[in-house]
Amino acid sequence: RFVWDEGKYPVNAPLKETVASIQSQVAKIED
Repeated sequence: RFVWDEGKYPVNAPLKETVASIQSQVAKIED
């Protein structure tokens, strides 16, 4: 059974917030 990880990817999070979170994580990796 597939279990969605709401901790990492909240289903009800606004898309722009999700994108911003991903971009900030990428920035940390590149730094």
